[in-house]
Amino acid sequence: MSVPPAVELATLAPDGALAVIAPHPDDETLGCGGLIATAVDAGRDVVVVVVTDGGASHPTSTRLSRADLVRVRDQELRQGLSSLGLDPRKLRTLGIPDGGVEMIGETVLAERLGEALAGSTVRSLFATSVEDPHPDHRAVCRAATTLAQRLDAALWTYPVRAHVIADHLSRPQALVRLAIGPVLGRKQAAIACHASQLGGLVDDDLAGFTLTPDDLSLHTAPYEVFRRSA
Repeated sequence: MSVPPAVELATLAPDGALAVIAPHPDDETLGCGGLIATAVDAGRDVVVVVVTDGGASHPTSTRLSRADLVRVRDQELRQGLSSLGLDPRKLRTLGIPDGGVEMIGETVLAERLGEALAGSTVRSLFATSVEDPHPDHRAVCRAATTLAQRLDAALWTYPVRAHVIADHLSRPQALVRLAIGPVLGRKQAAIACHASQLGGLVDDDLAGFTLTPDDLSLHTAPYEVFRRSA
C-alpha cells in the first residue's frame, strides 16, 4: 500500500471547533480516534456526534436483547471517548435506530446534526466515507455534505472498513495522512473498550458484526487517513 502525504492538525482544522460525526458507536474511534486525542491535547474544541444507537450489530443474539446491546454500546462509547481524553460534555447522541439512517432523509438528518452542534463554532467536519458499504455510513456522509455547505465548513471523510481503506490507499494522491504515533496507545485502549464489536462479548450470533483482523490492523496504524470532500 502507498502512504499518503503527511499533514498537521492545523491543515485539517485551521481554526474553530472540530466535529466528528459517527454513524455508530465505535466509528468515531476507529476512523478518528487519533485525530480526537491529538486535537484534545492541542486544546482544541472537539465535538463528537454519534448518529445511531448501535443496536443492530447482533440481531439474532439471545444473550443480549437489542435494548441490552444499545445500553452496552453506549457504555463502550463513553469509555472509549474517555480513553481518548474527550470531555463527556462534548458527546452528542442522536439515538436513531441502527440501520435506519436512510429513512430519516438527508435534509432532516442534516438539520438534526446542526442542532446537535449548536453553540459550537464548527469549522471542520469529519464524517464516514460515502464509499463505505454500510448504508448508514453513506447516508451520514451525504447529510454531512449538506451540513458543511450550510456551515461553510470544511468536510473531511474517513473510511472505516478495511477494503475501503485499502482502496483509498491505492490512490494516495487523493488522501492526506495525520500522524498519531504519540496518541496511538490511547486509540488502541479506546478500541478495546468496544468489546461488543470485537467478538468477545457477543459470541452467540454468527450473523453478527465483528471487526476483522484487517480492520483492526489498519485502524491501529500510526496514522489516520482523510479525504477532503468539501
